[in-house]
Amino acid sequence: MEPRYRWSLVAVVTIWFSVLLTSLFAPDFVSGSQQEHIKVAALTNWLWGAISTVGVLRALRAARTLEVRDGAWVMLGIAVSVLWVAVAAVSIAAPVLETGSDPTQIPLAALLSPIVATLFTRYLAEFLVEVPVGKAERSPRHEKERAAPAAPQPVEGEPHPERHPQPELHEGPDQTDGVPWS
Repeated sequence: MEPRYRWSLVAVVTIWFSVLLTSLFAPDFVSGSQQEHIKVAALTNWLWGAISTVGVLRALRAARTLEVRDGAWVMLGIAVSVLWVAVAAVSIAAPVLETGSDPTQIPLAALLSPIVATLFTRYLAEFLVEVPVGKAERSPRHEKERAAPAAPQPVEGEPHPERHPQPELHEGPDQTDGVPWS
């Protein structure tokens, strides 16, 4: 198995293992006079796990036709794994916010840490596995731009020759000030 597939698989498996752990063991949202328990981590974290997975898979797909160094994939796999293990640890172990006379317990860490991890995962997937210099010029989009010659750009301060044609000056004995004949 190629390193890019292996480390992408490690990253995706770690993301979903973290989502599973936080869904099962993160503190519940407790509210109301009946102290009803709602597993908000189980309700929301799958969305952030899916968005992070798409970020890793998009990096894998974008680099499919390019030569990206193997070290970038190792760094991506390790960084995403560390990030999502930290999400699981923070979501499960962080204290909850208690408010009101009927103590409402809000697990802010279980709600916010997957969002932060998703942002960093997308950032890591986009910038750790970036296109090497010189390879971007050979992409199909750049080939189309290169095939069509660019129109000459006018120099600033000079009128565009197609928009403002210059009148012809007639040389003759009557013309002394450089103004064209009318």
